[in-house]
Amino acid sequence: MVRYITLLLFIGLGFWSCEEEQEPEDCAGVAGGSAVEDYCGVCDDNPSNDCVQNCAGVWGGDNICGCTDSTAINYDNTATFDDGSCVGTIEIIYNIHDSLPVEWITEFYVIMNNLLNIIPSYQNYFNSLTVYAWNDNI
Repeated sequence: MVRYITLLLFIGLGFWSCEEEQEPEDCAGVAGGSAVEDYCGVCDDNPSNDCVQNCAGVWGGDNICGCTDSTAINYDNTATFDDGSCVGTIEIIYNIHDSLPVEWITEFYVIMNNLLNIIPSYQNYFNSLTVYAWNDNI
């Protein structure tokens, strides 16, 4: 009789130990599910709506990056985060030689004022710019 009880216990333990193992649950509590929690704490299985990092490095943030320095030439009044792109004004020193005819000097200033639209691209490199003008036909 003890043999039969031992045999029944052995068979019973073998039967109960063969239950299926549960897969780990995802963040939504679904066993074997594919949902993951994004950086903003939203749990779902749709990667197309995942939280994104804004220009200031904030996950799910709504910062607008740009130049917030109102004295810069590229000031952006809609910017809420300064991204370091501000371009300051540049001091231009004109060194006009006496050899230039008077009518050329007037034209020189007209040309230089037009060039001011091009010069700001170099403002990250120079604090000032010296422009020389002379006439070598004398």
